[in-house]
Amino acid sequence: VPPPGNGGTIVPGTYALVAYRSYLGGPQGTAEARGTVVFSGSPSVGAYTSLEEVRNTTGALTSHPPRGEAYTFTVQGMPARFFFRSATCPPGPQNETDRVTATPTTIRIIDVGATERVYERLP
Repeated sequence: VPPPGNGGTIVPGTYALVAYRSYLGGPQGTAEARGTVVFSGSPSVGAYTSLEEVRNTTGALTSHPPRGEAYTFTVQGMPARFFFRSATCPPGPQNETDRVTATPTTIRIIDVGATERVYERLP
């Protein structure tokens, strides 16, 4: 069962991926995942870009080269427990309502597919 979103304030800045977990009963295996996200705007509305790579996979997981995406976001309530994102690049129907937990130094996002990504803010 994925953890709940506990809310918090999203602090603009650059963050590095430090943990990647899947809570699905789907494909099993291991992988090396690397990623960064850059948040801009205010804690309640803004934009972010991400760059993520998955390699050295085992089992049913699939590797992919580095790929970038861009989103706009809004949050519901303060502290923000729900994170609404809309894809801007590539454009498309990748709109999601995700759960979020944020501190001044970390952001944890649990997407609709029950994948958790934990990012730490870089200096």
